[in-house]
This record gives sequence, structure tokens and C-alpha cells, in this order.
Amino acid sequence: MLRNRSLVALRERVERQRSVQTASQAANVEQTNGSFEGLNLEVAKEKEKGRMSVERLDNQVTTLHNDVAALSMESSLEVVDRPGLQGPDV
Repeated sequence: MLRNRSLVALRERVERQRSVQTASQAANVEQTNGSFEGLNLEVAKEKEKGRMSVERLDNQVTTLHNDVAALSMESSLEVVDRPGLQGPDV
């Protein structure tokens, strides 16, 4: 019986939270005057943020690729310069 009451209380709390979330979402839409221009502006801003993030990530990957290539080149030059590091002669 106690378990049923706690489940009922939990359901009621979840429903209240949903109604509060729905009300806050509705308020956000009203703040943009309910116009498609306001919504389009928000979408454009989000797209721009995403594009900037992708560009930043692309630059980081390019830099990482260049650094790995440089280190690989340095490592191979060290092996060539030091005959003892080439391994046993066959």
C-alpha cells in the first residue's frame, strides 16, 4: 500500500515538472513574439555556433595531423642517423 502511494506521488511530481517545463518552453516562444522570424533567428544562431565549432575542431585535427607527421619524420631521421638503433644485422 505504501509503495503504491509513493508511486502515485512520484507520478504526480513528474507530471508537475512536465507542466512547468512546457510552460517555460511556451514562455520562450512568446519571448520571440511567436514569430517565425524570431525562431529563424534562433536557428541561424545555433547553426553558426555549430559551424564555428566544426571549423575549430577541423583546425585542431589539422594541427594534430601536422604535428604527428613532423614527429614521425623526426623519429625516422633519428633512426637513420644512429646505426645502432636500426636493429641487429642479418
